[in-house]
Amino acid sequence: MGLYDRDYMREEKPGYFSRPRRSAPWSATIILLVTLGVIFLVQVAMMLRGNRWMEYELGLSLAGILKGHIWQLLTFQFLHGSVLHIVLNGVTLYSFGRFLEQQLGRGRFLALYFISGTAGGLLQVLATMLLRQDASTPVVGASAGIAGLLGAFMLSYPDIPLMFFPIPFKIRAWTMLWIVLPLSVIGSIFPFGGIAHAAHLGGLLAGGAFIRWTWRARRRPTPPPVIISSMPPPPKIVASPNDYIASEVDPILDKIAKQGIHSLTDHERKVLETARSKMQKH
Repeated sequence: MGLYDRDYMREEKPGYFSRPRRSAPWSATIILLVTLGVIFLVQVAMMLRGNRWMEYELGLSLAGILKGHIWQLLTFQFLHGSVLHIVLNGVTLYSFGRFLEQQLGRGRFLALYFISGTAGGLLQVLATMLLRQDASTPVVGASAGIAGLLGAFMLSYPDIPLMFFPIPFKIRAWTMLWIVLPLSVIGSIFPFGGIAHAAHLGGLLAGGAFIRWTWRARRRPTPPPVIISSMPPPPKIVASPNDYIASEVDPILDKIAKQGIHSLTDHERKVLETARSKMQKH
């Protein structure tokens, strides 16, 4: 077995930057996408019949939370308001979700996604209350959870360039974070565009906090391994008297010839005594 075949010689890398693990054909990202698509089809079918029950009972609203409908913090993440809404969310989820799931693993990925979505919903409800907006207007969409994925990705891989379509241009993930974050803050205080900016902001913050907390836990410094060798120590080489005299004694004798015996140091006198003992033994 080679040296680097041993467990203690393998370099342990953090999960976020390790080689991606192969995901199953039905990964959590694909399951989420299929689930969102099926639920949206059910929404459309009910809306065509004039039934808005899903939006008002499963969508998130301040009025619903005040009534004790806590489940809305989860269920609103599976609903969407239009075809464009679900398409944009689906493309973003597919683009970032697959990669992050491979890096984090299914469990941590789902925790990141739903914790971010729930945090975004809570902040949206709080913003609705503080800004005194319509408490009965439902908020729907997976954007809060996806914002958490974006926040986690942009903090973990700040230098990776992101490509946007249909107008192709590249921008560093870190730069993109400092564009999205201020817009979400401004939109939370001064709502515009019919977008739940506070939900996006809550998702971004929760995703960033999740990845930072997990990163620090996995990056906790550990002492280097102590490698104990089973190999015997190399044999001590004992110099022969002739070698010893040539290397140690001859320079001292030359010094005596040039400077006299009184010039010798204590160490040199001990070397001479040792040489005399060796010669007497042999």
